[in-house]
Amino acid sequence: MHARAHCEILGDCGPSPPRAAAPSSVPEHRPARAFRPPHVRSVPLPRPVNKSAAYYPGLDGLRTIAVGLVVAYHIGVPGTSGGLLGVGVFFTLSGFLITMLLLNRWEKHGDLDLRHFWIRRFRRLLPAVVLLLIVVMVATMVVHPDKLGDRGEQAFFALIYVANWHTIFTGGSYFEQFDGPSPLDHLWSLAVEEQFYVVWPLLLLGMLTLFKAKKDGEGTGAAFAKAAVTTFVLGALSFVLLAMLADPTGDSTRAYEGTDTRAGGLLWGAVLAMLWRPKKVAKIQSEKALWTLDILGALGVAGILYLAATTDQLDHSLYTWGIAALTVSTILVLMPLIHAQSWTNRVLGIAPLRWIGERSYGIYLWHMPVVAFLPERTLYGQDVWRGLVVVALTVVLAELSWRFVEDPIRRHGFLPLITGKAQRKARAQRAEVSEGDVRASRAQVEQTPVPKVAGRGVLAAGSVGVTLLAIGAMVGIAALPQKSVVEIAREEQAKQAETSAGEPDGEGAVASPTPTKPVARPAATETSCETVVHIGDSTSIGPSNNSLTMVKDPAKRITAQYEAVGVQTVVEEVAGGRSMIETLEPSELNPGEKGTNAPDTMREHAGELGENGCWVVNVGLNDAANMASQDDFSSTEKRIAGVMEASEGKPVLWVNGITMPWTNNPHYANENIQKLNASLVEATDRYDNLRIYDWSADATPHPEWFLENDANHNNAEGSEAKAEHMAKALVAAFPKDEDPVEEKVVRVE
Repeated sequence: MHARAHCEILGDCGPSPPRAAAPSSVPEHRPARAFRPPHVRSVPLPRPVNKSAAYYPGLDGLRTIAVGLVVAYHIGVPGTSGGLLGVGVFFTLSGFLITMLLLNRWEKHGDLDLRHFWIRRFRRLLPAVVLLLIVVMVATMVVHPDKLGDRGEQAFFALIYVANWHTIFTGGSYFEQFDGPSPLDHLWSLAVEEQFYVVWPLLLLGMLTLFKAKKDGEGTGAAFAKAAVTTFVLGALSFVLLAMLADPTGDSTRAYEGTDTRAGGLLWGAVLAMLWRPKKVAKIQSEKALWTLDILGALGVAGILYLAATTDQLDHSLYTWGIAALTVSTILVLMPLIHAQSWTNRVLGIAPLRWIGERSYGIYLWHMPVVAFLPERTLYGQDVWRGLVVVALTVVLAELSWRFVEDPIRRHGFLPLITGKAQRKARAQRAEVSEGDVRASRAQVEQTPVPKVAGRGVLAAGSVGVTLLAIGAMVGIAALPQKSVVEIAREEQAKQAETSAGEPDGEGAVASPTPTKPVARPAATETSCETVVHIGDSTSIGPSNNSLTMVKDPAKRITAQYEAVGVQTVVEEVAGGRSMIETLEPSELNPGEKGTNAPDTMREHAGELGENGCWVVNVGLNDAANMASQDDFSSTEKRIAGVMEASEGKPVLWVNGITMPWTNNPHYANENIQKLNASLVEATDRYDNLRIYDWSADATPHPEWFLENDANHNNAEGSEAKAEHMAKALVAAFPKDEDPVEEKVVRVE
């Protein structure tokens, strides 16, 4: 495989470091042919502009690993639960390459040429994002017009590269998305990188000036070393902040998406660029030293893959040490990758990995819209075929975007897309530098051949064609046939029944476990509860009087339903994300001050119950998911005890939970919810004032009550049913003029 220019590493200056001839070496003026997959045979591999410069193809291989992990994570490939760490690999690679580029410039010219640096970033990164935003917004207008406002807001903040802070300040969550992913969720990482591209060069310039780094002068190495120490400390502080801001029991979006908390990976990548200079690396020639580098590289790759396979999106270790360990692993891979003779560089630089790596920016951009627009229930249960559809369409869109939008603008600027004509300048034959793009780096290259003047309209027509094709693709996959929610639920229940039949103790059944206690049903028509304080999480928002209620008729909401069975005063206390222990920051579902957990909320309203007051508690889904994320349900009893202690002995009707099989978040799988439900039934032996309403059993036969894109929450029909059922359950548990029923579990149906 021939060498080509790579200004990210060596710039356009000076001779390349000595290197052993490859088995297929040819004279410098005739690059060797490289193997490439048949389906990309029409795409010529670029050749060096400066034939003395070196290209390290393994860097594209590392990009392939990173983007592969991210895509695998989002399509649910087994063994990639930590695939979101691929973004961290990109961060470290970005910090390394950008800093290497800037220092190369400093060594040659004694300045950083920030104006042209930022222009190159703009020309390389923005066009694909603009194309993506146009496609997503038009497709949303056609497919999901109800989401146009939210996505328009997302698109605006993505366009100005502050998407991460918009999510944080609006209380959004990267992890808890019951209605599936948004096609723009992943743009937070581009915001972090772009903010780094703006701030870091200024900070680096300040350090180089302070430490008196001179152009090709003595003391430059010492100045770089001092800057490296300073940068390392800043990166370490960022990792400390990451660990401090991560919530071990709740949502950690603030820590995960914050620029300050994610700067550590970028900064430590920059440290490597300061210390691991190309001239220094080129002096490593002994076989022992090269083998040492390759061993480090192998350990780094193993570390990345191990973390991706063993960590989890809600695993607290991700923040305390996981992302830092990922950064170190990435650095270990980078060390041999910029040595032309290393086997790490050769192995990761094979043609297929190189081809994917060059397009990894586009692959990263397009995979999320494809995942988001492809309905959850299309190819349901056929994970392999579903994954192949996502990958194939993503790669096609990435290639078209590269060929007709990104590369022409990178080479010729924006003018050709406006006029349909390339610039009539000889330099138009030379590709623009793309060193700022850490997901799809092409070197400073010239295509063979690249005409000085493109056909009028070809470039503009190509970009318009790609836009229309991408819009059609999104609308098309959104219209693919879907399996009905009823059919899915029936299939899953049949599977669970078969499993249960094969287990004498019945432990295999998780859809709605048979209570171990007698079940009571309503016999009276009114309840003895004169006052009801309803404590609920987001599953109570649908039937409530909340502004986000799913029930249009106020007479069918929970307050009216409670009043219909004799309750005189109703206090609704519902908030998204509420649990028995954890608290959440303010959000759209939980406006105002920081959210309170169920016990704290109950203590706030304890004085309102009066002599004949009752609690209705509808929390538990978030607790089950939080415990499942840690694979530890040992805190269940403690959680229940906290609520019951806060009840101060007043009657409690606890509405249990259920989720349907098509839930987007595996931690909310119904088997986890049913573990908590079983513990609630057991808790009735410890608390005489506790009754359980088995909403899970009543709702199991009605999958049509749940949102089609959200298996955790009820639609309008289900919300009306839940409000009515909870009121009837209150009557069954605490009938008027009677003692509470002896049965500890009540049902309505």
